[in-house]
Amino acid sequence: NSAIVSLNKCIDALDDAKRIIEEVKDEETESYENLTEGLQNSSRGEAMQEAVQNLEEALTALDFDIEDVIANVEAARDAS
Repeated sequence: NSAIVSLNKCIDALDDAKRIIEEVKDEETESYENLTEGLQNSSRGEAMQEAVQNLEEALTALDFDIEDVIANVEAARDAS
């Protein structure tokens, strides 16, 4: 059934989006941690910290919402 295939793709895409955000956050965190203390306290370091915080907030929101979205998509898929 093409609807089921499409809904499975949707679920996979949501999982991929979360994984990508986590990877970028981890990379940005590692880059920040590899800066010297002086650079960490510079405007560049502060911008990197802000980016990490924004990504963490996005993941928190995504974790909360994605479970509901996936559950609803799975329910729709299973009803098809």
